[in-house]
Amino acid sequence: VVPFLGDLLGCDPTSISAVEQTVKLELFPNPATDVLFYESSEPLFEVSLIDIAGRTMRQEKSPLVKSGSIHLSDIPAGIYLFQSITLNGERIIRKVIVE
Repeated sequence: VVPFLGDLLGCDPTSISAVEQTVKLELFPNPATDVLFYESSEPLFEVSLIDIAGRTMRQEKSPLVKSGSIHLSDIPAGIYLFQSITLNGERIIRKVIVE
């Protein structure tokens, strides 16, 4: 008898386990109009603003800063994803509304 893979691993192979993020990231104001500010508990290597079609609207490689801003004056109103990447490669994604 071949054992079920989940029995060997001690888990359900069809489930997705939650990954705890260690980096805290705050975005404000949200919704935003002209400028979106960010603050992180860890230095960030890169920040991006991505539209719902997956296009990168803004991308800034920062000199490992914990806070900064993205200007939104020429970004159309809508829902976007703010993606930040830490020096160790951890990605943090948050929803942003631009009015």
